[in-house]
Amino acid sequence: MVYCLNPDCSKPDNPDNNKICHGCHEDLDKSSKEYLFRGHYRIIKQLGEGGVGRTYLAEDIDCLNKLRVIKKFIYPVDAPNFEKAKELFKQEAEYLSELSHPQIPHLYGYFEHNHAFYLVQEFIEGKNLYDEVWEEETFDEIQLRQLLKELLAVLVYLHEHNLVHGDIKPDNIMRRSYNKQSQLNEQSELVLINFGSSIKFDDNQKIIGSFGSHTRGYAAIEQIQGKATFASDVHCLGMTAVRLFTRCFREDFEDNKFNDWLYVDGELKWREYGEERGSKVSDELANILNKMLAPLVNNRYQSAQEVLDDLQTIIETVEPIASENNTENVSNIPRCKPTFVTPDIPPRRKRKKTKKTNKELSGNIAIIGPASGKTTYLATFGYFTNVVINTILESISPANDNSEYLAEQTEYILLSQSQFEPSRTQTTIAIIPFYYYTYSMKSRNLFNDNIKKIPVVFRDYSEYYFNVLSNNENANSKNLTDFIRDTTGINDKGILLLVDGNLPREDEQISNALKNLQPHILAEHQQRIALVFSMFETPKLQQYRKNLEKFAEIFFPQTVNALDDLIEYKNCDVAYFACSAFGFLEEDGKLVPNVDHIHYINHETLSHWGVIKDPKHWKPFGVVAPVYWLLTGEHDKRLLKI
Repeated sequence: MVYCLNPDCSKPDNPDNNKICHGCHEDLDKSSKEYLFRGHYRIIKQLGEGGVGRTYLAEDIDCLNKLRVIKKFIYPVDAPNFEKAKELFKQEAEYLSELSHPQIPHLYGYFEHNHAFYLVQEFIEGKNLYDEVWEEETFDEIQLRQLLKELLAVLVYLHEHNLVHGDIKPDNIMRRSYNKQSQLNEQSELVLINFGSSIKFDDNQKIIGSFGSHTRGYAAIEQIQGKATFASDVHCLGMTAVRLFTRCFREDFEDNKFNDWLYVDGELKWREYGEERGSKVSDELANILNKMLAPLVNNRYQSAQEVLDDLQTIIETVEPIASENNTENVSNIPRCKPTFVTPDIPPRRKRKKTKKTNKELSGNIAIIGPASGKTTYLATFGYFTNVVINTILESISPANDNSEYLAEQTEYILLSQSQFEPSRTQTTIAIIPFYYYTYSMKSRNLFNDNIKKIPVVFRDYSEYYFNVLSNNENANSKNLTDFIRDTTGINDKGILLLVDGNLPREDEQISNALKNLQPHILAEHQQRIALVFSMFETPKLQQYRKNLEKFAEIFFPQTVNALDDLIEYKNCDVAYFACSAFGFLEEDGKLVPNVDHIHYINHETLSHWGVIKDPKHWKPFGVVAPVYWLLTGEHDKRLLKI
C-alpha cells in the first residue's frame, strides 16, 4: 500500500501501482513522502487512526520546524451520535485551550478546513509506559511512587479545572525524552495525553460534556454507569499503577472476561500476583493503592490531593522495597497468569513425544491460520537472497511471477519505509495463489561441496478458510472441501500454521480449526505441522523465545491439546517456532524492535501495523527455520537467527 499524506484525501490508502492518488488526485510520488498543509504544516507521516480521529506528525515551518501533532475529526457523518461526537471533538479543543501545564500537551490550534475539523497539539517525543515496561523488565515500588507522585499532581490540576481525564492507562502516559546535552540533570517527565474521553463538570459537580467512552480494565464502576466523579480518575490511576507493577494488562486478553488474571473470584489480587513473581511493595503503599481501587466510590479516595498527602507521608517515613525480580529465574513464569488461579482451560495431558519422521518433503507447504501476516511471512522468506551466512542454507530465490511480485513489494517497502503489509497476488477467495521458491542447501558432508536445490511451493490460504473451518460452517462448500483436500490429502504436504503470538484470545478458534481438520488427516501420511508464532519482536514475548512450548502451554493451551491429539491419533510430527518480520536493532547495548508502530491516540485495541524503522539493518528472524524443518524434519539452531 502507498499512503497519501494529504489530510483532505478521502481515500489515502492506494495500491502499490498507483501513480496518482485515487482519493485526491495528488501525485503520489510527492504526497506519499510529505505534504504541505495550510501553507505552513509539513506533514511527515501518519501516526494513527481511531474511531474519531486520524493523526499526523508535522513540522511547523513558521515556527523553526517544531514538531506538531495534527488530529483530524473523521467520525462518519451517517453514524449515530455524529453531532455529539463533533461537538465533543470541539470540546476537547476548548478543554485543552483552558489548560497550561508542563505535563499536558499544549494546544496550538483548532480550525475548520474544507468542511473538516482539526486540532494541532504539541508532539511529545518519547515512549508510552506500556511499551516502556516491557523493555525495562520491572516496575518496582520506587517507580510506582514516582508515577503516583507525578500523575497525582496532574490530576489535582485537572480537577481544579472541573475536568476528569476519563481514560488514564499506560498507553496514555508518555515519558518525555529530553535532549541529553541540554537536560543532563533533569529527570524525564511523565505527560498525560489523549483527552478525547474527558468529562467536564460545572461548579455544582454536574456533568456538562462527555462521550461516555472508557477502557475496560481501568474504568471504575460508576464511570461505566455514566456517573463519573473525580474519584473515577483516582481509580484509573490506581489500576494503571498495579498493571504496570504486575505487567498484567486487560487489553492483552480483550473479549474474554475470564482472562483478566488480576481478579480471583471477582476480587482484585494484584499484590499476590506480584509477590508470586518476586515483586513486593511496602504495606503502606499497598494500603494506598487498595484504597484508590475500592470498587465502591464512597470507600475510595475522593480526590487526588488526598492520595498525594498520604503518599507524601510514606515517601518521608517508609523505605521503598526495591525489586527482587530475577529475570533469569522467572523467564519461564507467565507474566499474565498467576499460579494461584485455576484457569478455565483444559490442562495439558501427558503426551507422547513428538514422532521423528525421516521422510523428506518435496517442498509442498500449505500456510494457514487466522489473520496473522501469512503474506508478510512469505514476502520476508522470499527476500533472503544473499543474506545467509555460515548456515546450511545457501540461498532462497523467487521462482515464479507471484513470488517475484512479493519480493518487489518487499523491496519497495524497504526503500519507501511504508507500512510492512504486502498484498496477495490474487484476492478472490476461490483462487489460492501459489508461490514458488528455490531453496538451496549446502551438504552437511564437509568433503562434499554440492548444493542441493529443493523447489518449495507455498499455497497461501486466506483466513476465510480458517475462519469457516473453525466455525464448522459450510462444511460441504466446494471451497472448504478443496481446502481440506489440498491441506491433508498429499503425503508430501507440510502445514505451516502461523499465529500472532500477541493474540491468545484466538486460542479457541485455532483449536476448533485443528479439531475439524483432524478427521481428514491420514496417519500414514505422517504429516509435519510447524506452529509458528509471529510478532516475536514484541518486548513482552521476547522472554519466551527459548521456551516456545512453555509459551504455547500458557497462552494457547487449547491449541496445544489439539496438536497433541494429532500427534497421538494421526501420527503427526509437530514443532514450535517463533518469528518476526521486523527483527531487532541494537540501541545503547540493548535489543529493541526494528519497528515504528502506528499508535492510535484514541483506541480501544492494540494495533500491530508498523513500518521497518531502519531498513539498512533489517534482520528478520525465525522465518527460515520452520521451512527447513518441514522439508527435512531436522532442526538447525543457526537458522533461528534468520
